[in-house]
Amino acid sequence: MKKGIIVVSVLLLVLVLLLQFVWTAPKNVTTQASFKVSAAAANRLLGDTAIWQKIQTTTATPNAVDMKPVMAGMGQVVLRVKHEALDTLSQILLVELGKDSVILNWETPLPASNWFWQHWQQRNHAATLQAAQQHLATQLKAYLENTQQAYGFNIVKGQMTDSIVVTKSFETASRPDLPMIYAQLAELEKFASANGAGFTNPPMLFVQTDGQSYRTQVALPVNKWLPEHPVYKTKRMVLGNNLTAEVTGGQQQIRACFAAMYQHVADYNRIMPGIPYEMLLNNRLSTDSSKWQTRVYFPIME
Repeated sequence: MKKGIIVVSVLLLVLVLLLQFVWTAPKNVTTQASFKVSAAAANRLLGDTAIWQKIQTTTATPNAVDMKPVMAGMGQVVLRVKHEALDTLSQILLVELGKDSVILNWETPLPASNWFWQHWQQRNHAATLQAAQQHLATQLKAYLENTQQAYGFNIVKGQMTDSIVVTKSFETASRPDLPMIYAQLAELEKFASANGAGFTNPPMLFVQTDGQSYRTQVALPVNKWLPEHPVYKTKRMVLGNNLTAEVTGGQQQIRACFAAMYQHVADYNRIMPGIPYEMLLNNRLSTDSSKWQTRVYFPIME
């Protein structure tokens, strides 16, 4: 009799444990992380398949979980997740905390299961996906918060330091070549030196086109206000905030830097109170274009 009671009790205990195992099987996998980037930047970059591929290639995702974005926009990213026999969709929701901060809420639902073995697999999938999501969230944070990675250039926020510049503008039918640009800078330097001015930074350059002609402005930062002149204009710069990035290389690299910085301005919804420009850190006339050193400036308002 006692033996029968013990057997029944053990069977009931096993049954209870099995039921608890089934009832408590995970239904989804969730991960949360905070990023110091704008919601627009996070949404755009997280929807880029190349970024996910790069991160998963350079930093192996635990247990070979494969994740690829299939849709991005309106503050959410949908991923296709594959691991062994599991093939499901995962969703990332971005919650904007401010101009440059977001919370990432990442949830992957697990398929319903009816059998003990399926529940066991579900638990294994949940543990694997949890580790993978946490790993990838950490890698994505490092990637997105690094402007060199996210934009291709080290974009730095700072303050304008040049308060006075002497400038000259001219218009041409085609893009001005280097001899023409440096000839205009030589005129400015001669005018400034003749009036006792010193130079506080390398030359500045801005070229824009309307598709018909090119309008170019060259400038030299100086340490004093210069007399009025019909051709050379002395201007006072607004000492506000700016974004800067340094570039090594010719026009292709410089154009890529401008494009990246315009994207950064758009991602963070910044206002530009002035024109962007190049600062020529070395002499382009005596240097191969692959060795040009340029600092690109974008004036911004917070």
